[in-house]
Amino acid sequence: MSAVRGADAGGRGRAAAVDAPGPGSGAAVDAAAHGDPALARFFPALWRALPVLLGASVAIAAVVLVALHLLGAGSPLLPLAIALPAAPFAAWATRHLAAETEGRRARTSWRDARRAAAVLAVPALAAGLTVAAGDIAVRSGIPGMMASALLGLAATILTLLTAVAALPLAVERDEARLSSVWRVALHATARTPIPAIGVLAFTAAAAWASLVSTIGLFALVPGLAVALCWAAAATALGRIGVVPVRLGIHSAETAPPEHAAAGQPEPTTGIRIPNETEHSA
Repeated sequence: MSAVRGADAGGRGRAAAVDAPGPGSGAAVDAAAHGDPALARFFPALWRALPVLLGASVAIAAVVLVALHLLGAGSPLLPLAIALPAAPFAAWATRHLAAETEGRRARTSWRDARRAAAVLAVPALAAGLTVAAGDIAVRSGIPGMMASALLGLAATILTLLTAVAALPLAVERDEARLSSVWRVALHATARTPIPAIGVLAFTAAAAWASLVSTIGLFALVPGLAVALCWAAAATALGRIGVVPVRLGIHSAETAPPEHAAAGQPEPTTGIRIPNETEHSA
């Protein structure tokens, strides 16, 4: 479970601690027995958020098709040209899906869009540099450039896998520094990589199949990818003890009561998400 620790009386901001239960702790036993509460509510929430997901999906699909038409599939600028305009729609859908999962009203802002764009820009930039390095390597035949392209490909895959957890976490925990979000997302993905791999593999296969068969079906793929991304993030974060309330962060007021009822202390691990205001303290 997790706890949000308050700031001192000087008002220097708060630090949120993401606490993962140890293998033998009561929290781990409870999680194994009862499952992830957010995932249990995922499908009803998905149905309620369906109009928003469909709207965001069509908008992202339009961004992809326009970027492909203007730049071409081999352009190094294509990943960024897709990621940055698509980020607000991805954040919008993520915020609504998370809110429906928790039974609260979604409150979106341009801050969500900026944080989503900052997350998506990392794998997009890595992909663009990889395409550029590969193109130079093919044209010049320089071995060093091919090695750079391979390193870029590895970095692209790693950042894409991590972004599956980082995107929902960055949107939902909008008071946390992005560096901390990436660190926690990387830890969760390293511990449980299968959900993120599944999301990327399914999205790539669905996009390819829709583009080569019926282009209209492609409009559904981005929304489905956002929904699967949220579920995969909740799964991976839950495996390190981050049980989703606001994608895994319980406040002191909403912390689950089972530990207090059983007289057990909240477990801690030292994985922290400091607020953006904290680094000025």
